[in-house]
Amino acid sequence: MAVMNEWMGAAKSRLWTLGMLGLDAFSNEQATRLMHQRKTRRRLDLRTPRRFDEKLQWLKLFHRDPLMARCADKLGLHDYASSRGQGAILNDLLGVYRSVDEIDWEALPDAFVLKCNHGCGYNILVHDKSTLERRKASQDLSRWMTERYGRRKLEYHYDQIVPRIFAERLLDSGGRDAPLDYKVYCFNGEPLVVLLCASDKWQTRYAYFDRDWGPLELMAAKVPIITDTADLARPACLEPLLESARALAEPFAFVRVDFYIEHGRPVLGEMTFTPSANMDNGYSDEGLDYLGSLLRLPQERPAGRSDGGKVAAPR
Repeated sequence: MAVMNEWMGAAKSRLWTLGMLGLDAFSNEQATRLMHQRKTRRRLDLRTPRRFDEKLQWLKLFHRDPLMARCADKLGLHDYASSRGQGAILNDLLGVYRSVDEIDWEALPDAFVLKCNHGCGYNILVHDKSTLERRKASQDLSRWMTERYGRRKLEYHYDQIVPRIFAERLLDSGGRDAPLDYKVYCFNGEPLVVLLCASDKWQTRYAYFDRDWGPLELMAAKVPIITDTADLARPACLEPLLESARALAEPFAFVRVDFYIEHGRPVLGEMTFTPSANMDNGYSDEGLDYLGSLLRLPQERPAGRSDGGKVAAPR
């Protein structure tokens, strides 16, 4: 019975996805409205957006910028950061590959990270190459390379990224399971809010701060919070980290710029324009209102985009 229920659940999920993609081919706006309400249980107001999620969905539909795809591309981000004078915050790139077959495993160091550039969650952390299950890693990477990440939750800018595999240096996490992650919310070019994420083998905990490292209460009650005072300490390199975020965020109405800190130095992780596909249930109502109040939208929709800016099918 459990197997049958699991199969039925997977079948319903596939049918929902196919239905959403069909609707999206007709209207990006209507597909976004339906998916947003199903995920958040909130109606999406795109005429007079006020909450943070509403404004982000408005930007996704009506204010598309080709530069977003370049920056969401984890390889294109290297070139973009360098062009903004931020080459010093980049991690070391060890190799770029069009397929798994191109990876020279012997040339890679004992510790490294393998990623795909065209989405989120496509990561393989290798602490000891001698223990890596290469067949499993190759299968995962090959599967990820065939996926159209933007189709999952209608994040259209990901469809413009040509998939690649790349290897980076594994950062020193200081004995932690994973390094602390500093996600900087930039509104109209200004870094105003920092989300701190602390992950271990069991879960991820969170805390929000303003740019002066004053705590902010933005999360729903169900979200696990960071309690370790060492993790909550203001980083010594906060000011240069925020300055780098400002330099990268300057062209955009909203972007989240993610950093790690290694040996007191900020290291750029990624740039995200649609965090949690703009459907994050981890905010309180007050948090959504507060973050929405920080974001100033462009004055009006671009002409001729009343359908939500229907995009071409993925390549």
